[in-house]
Amino acid sequence: MNLRLATCATALALALGLGSVCARAAEAPAGNDAEFFMSLGFKKDAMLGDGYRAVAILVRGSDDLKDAGKCRDALVEKKIAPAAWGLDAKAPLSKGQLAYMICQACGIKGGVMMRLLGPTQRYCLFECQYLELMQGGADYQFCTGGELVSVIDRSDGYLKKQAEGQGRAKERDPLAESKVGQEPATPAATSAMPAAVAPVVAVPVVPSSATPAGSAPKPVAPKGSSGGGL
Repeated sequence: MNLRLATCATALALALGLGSVCARAAEAPAGNDAEFFMSLGFKKDAMLGDGYRAVAILVRGSDDLKDAGKCRDALVEKKIAPAAWGLDAKAPLSKGQLAYMICQACGIKGGVMMRLLGPTQRYCLFECQYLELMQGGADYQFCTGGELVSVIDRSDGYLKKQAEGQGRAKERDPLAESKVGQEPATPAATSAMPAAVAPVVAVPVVPSSATPAGSAPKPVAPKGSSGGGL
């Protein structure tokens, strides 16, 4: 995915630490994504409509990326943004709202608590901070325009790394896709007893002639002896 973000001014790039937001931004004609992100970078407060449009550009989820309302509808349809947030594009964008959309757009599942309790804004923000997609702060704090540009740029890099990792995995195992859903082969049954070892057969013990209890055993004369005295 080619995310054509703005070529930020030198002062803005230094302030945000973005070296380069996108290689193709300089070639982008006026009136498209580049112009939107360039103006957004200088806004003191980012609006919810800005967040809708920025995330829609990230995932290319809308055919008309200039209309915040259509971007919002596309994100709601893809379950990236909840419908409960409403249609007020002029409302301030909070860090929690941005983190929620980023986690949904990037397929970030999170840790144990996020998997158990669901993708709440608070845990989404924790996860984005852990992955270094967003900086510190509380989920109820509002985003600046420059912060929104920075988060979208980092998220775009995250998606590219994920795609590269999947491509390398397919190169290592070309049959990885064909193995999906297949049950592992059952190993052949083997005998628990080695072939060279013969089974032990129990031999019944035949008792000798009974000897009365308490009597001494009868002595046996050696061979060649007549049994008489000297």
